[in-house]
Amino acid sequence: MCEQSITVGSQSLKGVHHICCFYDSSAQLEFVFLPYLEQGLKQGERVLCIFPEGQHTHLRAKLEERGMDSTQSTEQLQILTEDETYIAGGSFAKHRMAGVLKDFLEKAKNSSRPAVRTLGEMSWALRNLPGTDELAEYECMVNELCTTYGCTLACAYDINKFHARVLADAFATHSHIVLNGVIHENPHYMPPQEFLSHVAHRRSGPGKVRADWV
Repeated sequence: MCEQSITVGSQSLKGVHHICCFYDSSAQLEFVFLPYLEQGLKQGERVLCIFPEGQHTHLRAKLEERGMDSTQSTEQLQILTEDETYIAGGSFAKHRMAGVLKDFLEKAKNSSRPAVRTLGEMSWALRNLPGTDELAEYECMVNELCTTYGCTLACAYDINKFHARVLADAFATHSHIVLNGVIHENPHYMPPQEFLSHVAHRRSGPGKVRADWV
């Protein structure tokens, strides 16, 4: 079981977490997760960030403002785009993306830096590419990876952009939730099999991911 210290929104935690941050501004997201990323780097962990390509320079600059060398070896810090990961090849496939994470975790497990923390910004899903409606099922698979590898994996959803049904599914599939910059243990979290059973009996299936919901 993972026992590295995790700081999210100024609160310290220990253990395995699948974190969902509901944010409404870039400033709020930075307040919550820059200390989390900085801490991982200082503790010698492997840190993986998946952000839109246009935000990479800003993210690196913010880390450098906090005294981090954002150009350090790719073994410790990787900042990738959604096109390299979630939607490589122009579509989303839950098993493929879970495999990307699993490969990353396996390499860490067998290295001198076994501890891992990640942060994935989820607005790529609003591009409505094929397979995107597998998102909630993918989040269930991430829970299993957290447990298997004893790590902390985090997702960030902009509440101004996503349909309420998608946010509700995200709420149900993460063990910890960030609301208004504060992290909470999620009393409404549903273990993967329970959630999938619930969705299977839901007439409309998982929440549809689309940008034109307003």
